Amino acid sequence: KAALRSVTSKELMTSVAPAQEAPPAAAAPHNYSILGSWKLNVAKTDFGDGNILKAMSITVTSATSDLIEYTVTATYGGGMAGTYGFKGPVDGKDHALTGSASIYSYSDQNGVLLETQKDPDGTVTKGVWALSANGKEGTWTYTITNPDASITHQKLVFTKVV
Repeated sequence: KAALRSVTSKELMTSVAPAQEAPPAAAAPHNYSILGSWKLNVAKTDFGDGNILKAMSITVTSATSDLIEYTVTATYGGGMAGTYGFKGPVDGKDHALTGSASIYSYSDQNGVLLETQKDPDGTVTKGVWALSANGKEGTWTYTITNPDASITHQKLVFTKVV
């Protein structure tokens, strides 16, 4: 029979191989419910004290946490029309638009897409996207802080174009 002997803690620590940590798995990109083509429903929209739009269409070609990409065509209250676009990750960092001097950033809060828009005049617009239960209507709810520190609230309602 083999004799048992005491083992010191130092011997124990040097004789046990350290556990190998598995490399962290890459998180799958989150998919947001804004993918597709959307048309502003002016009748359901509440512009508050903000700028009024006569028409707006949004085509979102990518809606993941890795890449939000879209093009917007809008006709403003005064009749002026414009097109702009965004292409960037949902990382909370500022990204320039194409066709506009505004800067946008997107972030995620528990799977909810948040938008921040910074305009050259100092206006900051923060929005939250929500999709209806039937998936046919989407709403951006905005809080707009104007350069004079006044606050405006807007609710833009969009219908999904099939």
